[in-house]
Amino acid sequence: MGQGLKLGRRRRSKNRTGLDMATMTTNASADRVAQQRQHGVLIGAIDQGTSSSRFLVFDPADETTVVAQAQKEFDSKYPREGWAEQDPELLVSTVKDCIASVHAQLKEAGLEDKLSAVGITNQRETTVVWDRTTGEPLHDAVVWLDARTQATVEALVKKAKGDKDVLRSQCGLPLSTYFSAVKVRSRWKNKQNNLSRIRILIKTVSHGSSVGSWTTWRR
Repeated sequence: MGQGLKLGRRRRSKNRTGLDMATMTTNASADRVAQQRQHGVLIGAIDQGTSSSRFLVFDPADETTVVAQAQKEFDSKYPREGWAEQDPELLVSTVKDCIASVHAQLKEAGLEDKLSAVGITNQRETTVVWDRTTGEPLHDAVVWLDARTQATVEALVKKAKGDKDVLRSQCGLPLSTYFSAVKVRSRWKNKQNNLSRIRILIKTVSHGSSVGSWTTWRR
C-alpha cells in the first residue's frame, strides 16, 4: 500500500532510462491484463474465517498467482466471559460481498467465464443450527473458541473415568470444548423449553457442524 502511494506522488518522475513513470504504470497495467487474458481455467477459494471472509481466485497453473481477491472483516459478540458468538447472516453476507467484488474484478479483466470451480475453507467447529425449510438460523453461531461447554466436557470425562480419549477410537477426537456436539447441547440446554421445541422441529432442523455447511446451504 505504501509503495502504491509513493508511486502516485512520483507519477511524473523519470527513471534512469528517461521514461515517464505514468507511461510505465500504464504499460505495466496493460501487460498484467494481457497476461491475465492468457489464463486458462481459474479456481476460486472461499475462506470464511474467524474475523473476516475472503474470496480469492487462482490460476492452477501457478498457485502463487492470485488473479483477484477481496476481504471483508466482521465483529464477534462476547455476551459473557469465555463465550463467543457471531451473526450467521453476517458470515454469509460478507462471503457474498467478497464474491461480488471478485466477480467485478474478473469481468473488468475479461476473465469472468474462466472460473471453473470453487472450494471453501472455514472456521471449523463454529456451529450453526438452522431451519432447513426457511433457511433461518435458530440462534447466533457459537464460535470454535467458545468455552461455555467446559463443565459439560468435564462431566463427560468424569463419566468416562477420566479418559478424555474415550471416543477417539470412534471419531478420532478427544472430548473437548472445541467440537460442535457439546456446543449444540449447551446452547439449547440453556434455553427454557427448547427440548420440546427441538422435538417439534426435528424434521425441519438441520445442523451443520461447520460454517462451511451453513454457507453452502445459503448459497
